[in-house]
Amino acid sequence: MINKQVQQQAQSNLQAVTADLATKQENVEKAKQAYDEAKSNNDVAQKDLEDAKNSLAQVQEKQSQAQSAYDKAMKAYNDYLKAQQAVKDAEEKAKAEHTYFAQTANGKVVDA
Repeated sequence: MINKQVQQQAQSNLQAVTADLATKQENVEKAKQAYDEAKSNNDVAQKDLEDAKNSLAQVQEKQSQAQSAYDKAMKAYNDYLKAQQAVKDAEEKAKAEHTYFAQTANGKVVDA
């Protein structure tokens, strides 16, 4: 009788362990699916990150070109202002010396 009880208890334990194993195998499969999905999402995110880095590099290059163009324009403008001031200074000096200088349409300063 003890053998039959031990056998029934062992059978019951085996069924419980088998059911637990099946549950754990299901959990492993779910975890594998979640991992595969996360890996796929990560791959997409990495591609998006690379695209964003490339876009940023292009924007930075355009910004650099724009800054260079702005710097050239500012230099040209400052050169123009200096030239304009030089003309005014020459005119003031000429007036002081009773000499007349005029700026022609092409921008040259000539002695009358």
